[in-house]
Amino acid sequence: LRRHTANGERGLPNALFFLNTTNPVSPFSRNVGLAYYGTDPLRYSSRTTAGEGNVTLNANWGSWSGNFNAKHSESTMVSLSDRQTGFGFIPLGDNVDPFTTDLTSLIGIDVGRTRSHSFTTLADVTLTGPLLTLPAGPLQSTVEGTLVWDGLRGESNYSAFGDRLVHRNQQSIRGALDIPLTATDGFGAALGNLSADAEYSRFHYSHAGSVGNTTVGLTWEPRPVLRLHAEYQENQQPAPIEILADPVIVNRGVRMFDPLTGETVDVTQIIGGNPDLLPQKTEIRRVNALLRL
Repeated sequence: LRRHTANGERGLPNALFFLNTTNPVSPFSRNVGLAYYGTDPLRYSSRTTAGEGNVTLNANWGSWSGNFNAKHSESTMVSLSDRQTGFGFIPLGDNVDPFTTDLTSLIGIDVGRTRSHSFTTLADVTLTGPLLTLPAGPLQSTVEGTLVWDGLRGESNYSAFGDRLVHRNQQSIRGALDIPLTATDGFGAALGNLSADAEYSRFHYSHAGSVGNTTVGLTWEPRPVLRLHAEYQENQQPAPIEILADPVIVNRGVRMFDPLTGETVDVTQIIGGNPDLLPQKTEIRRVNALLRL
């Protein structure tokens, strides 16, 4: 069980006040806008409470080994953020002296609140051992099956976005082979140690469909001082449930530096999940060499 608290400040609230020429203290010959910053910064705070429990069992049957792992975790995060309720010109009455009066109370500020509660339950079984014996050595195999249940509920009082509730189940199976082709102390000794490896996994996600991951590689060690390795991976991965369903936080009037114009401007910052994100696909090609001196 763990708890984390964070507090921060996001700068000063600001507003443009409309000063009419009819105001007796106005030194201007026409209507003007007065830029004003409040005296107290906008504050942000969050509190996260999380817990996790797991059970692991290991077993061996001759040259085979097995592993079972079960885990459950939950996390709750509550955040509070000061926000301005209005932007644009705020008219000043003729009885208000903006040069001697603290105008902070005229800047509308309320508190935005978000809450997210997530849980994950996982069960995983892995078996590893020699599938058969090749001339260069045993062909090692791994088979793994996994079941995952995820859920996240995001609540927000930012009415434009509302609450979100996402549940997702995941089933996956993975198979891997480590294939010895030659060995320095056996078959094909003149070539050194040469081996290939291959792995394929298939995942099914509720609401996202099925995706597959593939990895193939080749390792050659012609001499003890030199090792060469080449690998190709193709992976597909749906967006994490937190990115899909996290509650949305809208912060207006956030000061940001624009590197294109060289100016600091006020922007509306939107943070949170997007339920329309599609799975991402990555391809990795890797070649490396290890020289032992």
